[in-house]
Amino acid sequence: MTFDLFADHPLDAPSELISPRVSHDLVQVVWGYWLDHHARLSRSSYALTAKRRKKIREALKLFPLETVKAAIRGVKHSDYHMGRNDRGRRYTNVETILRDAATIERHAEAEMDTSFDCPLEPYPGESAQDYETRKRAWRKDGTGQR
Repeated sequence: MTFDLFADHPLDAPSELISPRVSHDLVQVVWGYWLDHHARLSRSSYALTAKRRKKIREALKLFPLETVKAAIRGVKHSDYHMGRNDRGRRYTNVETILRDAATIERHAEAEMDTSFDCPLEPYPGESAQDYETRKRAWRKDGTGQR
């Protein structure tokens, strides 16, 4: 016979069981890792704000440290996020990379997928968004045809 202490009242469970606390040190590890991979200025030019700290903590509550690190590395596989888009703007800030579970998963999968590097080149006049869509199709079925 098993007894689940919180089966009848999940909202009465201690907060540590519902959402584990993330240590300050672990947040610092992720922040330093992001700085190592995406900081374009000196490390002292970036501030670990409350908003950034909160986003990192949320990510670490959902995923192990290695998955969060893989997402930080994986964003480099996206032409769009790396600035090869119609605005020429990079989207590599830590809040964007760790926006939500689906975004973290997508970037982590890109880093872990060995077949991710796509040999396709953009067509003349093709938008960055269309190119990204075509690359995703290539990864899925191996063709990348329009």
